[in-house]
Amino acid sequence: MLPDYDIVDLRRFADMNLRRPLDWLGISDLFEVSSFERGISAIRMLHKLSDIPTDEELAENRADAIG
Repeated sequence: MLPDYDIVDLRRFADMNLRRPLDWLGISDLFEVSSFERGISAIRMLHKLSDIPTDEELAENRADAIG
């Protein structure tokens, strides 16, 4: 949350310092980056939820680790 910043500046910052480096690293499809203004300016960066393992996957990994 960045209350003293203009939304145009935030969008530029997010593009240059978050989106582009993620693209260069080849991992931009793993993150959602957005700048928005809802009373206060903010940048949101989320790891895509589809990559969080399910309970079944966690149980399988535990079973494999135990042997």
